[in-house]
Amino acid sequence: MNSLFTLLPTKMISKHYINGLKIDYEKYLIELLNESNYFMSLTNGEKFRKKISQPNGEPDAITDSYEIELKLLNNSEFTDKKLKSLPNVDYSNIKNGFICLDDKVANENNMTQAQANSLFIRFLQSLALTKKSEISTFKNNKQHPLYSAVKGVKKEKNLLMFPPCVINTNGNNMTRIATTFFSSLFALRDNMNKDTFVALLCQDDYFYILKYEHGTFTIIDKVHKMFVTSFNNIYRMTYFLEDK
Repeated sequence: MNSLFTLLPTKMISKHYINGLKIDYEKYLIELLNESNYFMSLTNGEKFRKKISQPNGEPDAITDSYEIELKLLNNSEFTDKKLKSLPNVDYSNIKNGFICLDDKVANENNMTQAQANSLFIRFLQSLALTKKSEISTFKNNKQHPLYSAVKGVKKEKNLLMFPPCVINTNGNNMTRIATTFFSSLFALRDNMNKDTFVALLCQDDYFYILKYEHGTFTIIDKVHKMFVTSFNNIYRMTYFLEDK
């Protein structure tokens, strides 16, 4: 399974800061929506903007006519462990053309990057192997790797989810991949009467956007990652921190 997925740099999804700039995955997912012909047809061409204040749990991205929640499809244990495995980095001299790295000293409490990555792979395995009848039982178990994913899909809002990895296959297989790994999870939304989408980044450098409806995934759009500017900028600032 490892060869099917290549994880994105963890700093891209961590909401940490790089030289005072907060890394925010919601920003590049909103850019993705705004480059999608499908979503622009839903809003009559109005661009999505981030909802800054959400005192009552409002969706992340809004227009005057359509709102949507944006969620990463991963588990928090992976993110926490992986961040601790990364080298320290000093970006303060980036304008002078160089960045300083300081590898962390390994200790018994820190995982290697490979060990942390395996947590994400096991998360995907759990999604693929768990039956629809079982998956809702994890919503009250904070220790289960699927807890945050189940909690996320239960929100009664229009929803776009994004697994932070590249799918190492061609675009024709995106429907099969989505069905294999996400159909049990997304079945929790079957009677919600809200839109459900997943964005998958393929090895051909396209984001494929699929809509889920009652057990079926349909590709509704694709957007080349070159048009998602903030995604590319963050990638260039973080990719070298990862073991190859």
